[in-house]
Amino acid sequence: MSSSSKRKITATMMVAATCAIAIAVGLAAQQRRAVASQPKDKVVFTNPGEKPLKSIKTPVQVPTTKVVERKVKQVPKVDVVFVLDTTGSMGGLIAGAKKKIWAIANQIVSGQPRPDVRLGLIGYRDRGDDYITKRYDLTEDIDDVYARLKRFRAGGGGDTPEHVNRALRDAVRKMSWRQGQDVLRLVFLVGDAPPHEGRDGLYSSKLAKEAAEKGIAINAVRCGSMSTTARTWTRIAKLSGGMYASIRQDGAMVAVKTPMDKKLRDLNMELSGTILPTGRAEVKAAARRRVTMNSAMSAEVQAESAKYRTSSGKLDSADLLDGLAKGKDLNDFEEDELPAPVAAMPKAARKGYVAGVASKRARIKNKIRTLSKERAAYVKAKRPTRADRSFDDTIEAALKKQGAKIGVAY
Repeated sequence: MSSSSKRKITATMMVAATCAIAIAVGLAAQQRRAVASQPKDKVVFTNPGEKPLKSIKTPVQVPTTKVVERKVKQVPKVDVVFVLDTTGSMGGLIAGAKKKIWAIANQIVSGQPRPDVRLGLIGYRDRGDDYITKRYDLTEDIDDVYARLKRFRAGGGGDTPEHVNRALRDAVRKMSWRQGQDVLRLVFLVGDAPPHEGRDGLYSSKLAKEAAEKGIAINAVRCGSMSTTARTWTRIAKLSGGMYASIRQDGAMVAVKTPMDKKLRDLNMELSGTILPTGRAEVKAAARRRVTMNSAMSAEVQAESAKYRTSSGKLDSADLLDGLAKGKDLNDFEEDELPAPVAAMPKAARKGYVAGVASKRARIKNKIRTLSKERAAYVKAKRPTRADRSFDDTIEAALKKQGAKIGVAY
């Protein structure tokens, strides 16, 4: 065989070998793809016509996703209605309550975790007086509660029983109590005379039981020393799940002036300057009236107001920043509902302006927190020692005992 023929045969064999290798590689790749495409836990054949090598058991890989449960923070709620005897003998207590209403609000909001607070007010007298009851529904605007309390004047009465049961009926049936297991519902019944039992078909025991069924505890606070009132008040408190207390006729409340009051007053007024009223025209007007009235309060009352506004995070129910804190957005408001300075500027500038106001408010609040701590220490040191329990002492005792129902510690 010639050398050229040998070279041709060698080349042919090399080509054949190369093809065989390529075919083998291709078959191997095809086999791998076939195995990969088989359903899990199925028998796999390596080549057509062959018996199965074995049953391939491939564990099923279930993708796991860590489920993170987002717990919505439930804020405890406290609704308190003050039911006050406003007849002539109650002038001292009413005067004290006017001075202390913001301090009382601070007591209520001081719980931990901090509760969302609303207050309501009912004044009562008797038939033949200027009114039997005056009812002001629960609200988060303590400025409104203060304004209504300021309008109360002691007068009327004269005979011993008063129409206490009409006031209790209004408190139990006509106030907009919030519902739920996280709501503490309290009534503070404050008076010095017993009720007319049976008048208008109303009985204090039945009303107390009805209150208990609705989860409303009546804390009955007797002013003065009338024994018939003590017996009735004790029964009302017991049947409703509340507590009974007896205080001096004038309530024994003491408001202490401090060196921090004027500075806190100034900061409180600066805080009022950050309120941006929203809503319909009448809603905005009501917010402006509250600001005006708040600014006219005495320095020591404004000091308590500043503390409450800072602690509760609430300045006014119509305030834009309060609304945004509750989850609203600027775009949720119609143009005529926006605060005047916000509506007057281009839309692109609004968020920046609001953020600037919020930042200013935060700085003011920080100053108020610092001064309020100093003021609290001063008041504690200067408060006169009393043998008698005061009205605000009674409120504190009730909160400590009853706040535990919703997990709030006082």
